Amino acid sequence: MRLRAELRQQWRGWLALAVLLGLIGGIALTAAAGARRTDTAYPRFLRASHAADLLVTPARSGFRGYFRALARLPEVSSLAPAMFLQMSLPGSGASPFSGMVVQASPFGGEGVSVDRVKVLAGRSFNPADPKAVMINQQLADRAHLRPGGTLYLIGYPQRGPTPDIAHAERLAFRVSAIVVFDDQIVSAAGERPQPWLLLSQAFARTRQAASFNPAGGGASVLLRPGADAAAFAMVGGILTPFFETRLRDAARGHANLVAYCDRMMDRYYPDFERQAA
Repeated sequence: MRLRAELRQQWRGWLALAVLLGLIGGIALTAAAGARRTDTAYPRFLRASHAADLLVTPARSGFRGYFRALARLPEVSSLAPAMFLQMSLPGSGASPFSGMVVQASPFGGEGVSVDRVKVLAGRSFNPADPKAVMINQQLADRAHLRPGGTLYLIGYPQRGPTPDIAHAERLAFRVSAIVVFDDQIVSAAGERPQPWLLLSQAFARTRQAASFNPAGGGASVLLRPGADAAAFAMVGGILTPFFETRLRDAARGHANLVAYCDRMMDRYYPDFERQAA
């Protein structure tokens, strides 16, 4: 009877305590779920953006057949070649070495099927429009632009080993969207985000675009599940016949490593001359 009476008198306190415990438990569960979502946010972003596993940058132009041959390798799921163009904003300090990243993909994959951009405002560009461009927030802030605005640029043709500043060309593009490029999600320590833009496939196929491309370009490569480029690169580097090292001698004592490297060399580099050390 006494217990029943005490419960009647203190029921409000017990109810408050139960509600408080429920709230604490709910907060803990919510925090745990939030932590799990945070922990998986970057991997989920990589999957959604079809982030490349490798960036291949040949010393010479890869647009003369090399990138197409690379795309035919059985380990390659998707490949998006891109040119890196010498361009800058007009005004004081304009230079082909301005630090602005300017990409254009002749095959149309970069930023669309591989390393997909995240659109913050506007809409993804029409790849058939040579005047369309997508820019990041840093460039939008610097040039005071929003979707629908006009981006003015200066392009520098490559003449021999150096850019021809005397014959720089003025260009204008329409901003389709402000986006985030996947390389900007995780920056190197202390590195400030650069102004970045992606020009359309239609522009990338013009002679004008090719004239602004000083190097061989690069290809973002998405590998098929199970393919391990790093393993081959590491084993191939260790087993190179051109340098005598203790690591090479140790690796050659493992028949499975030697056989794996030989299989990869025979499949992908059949004409490579295996010279004796």
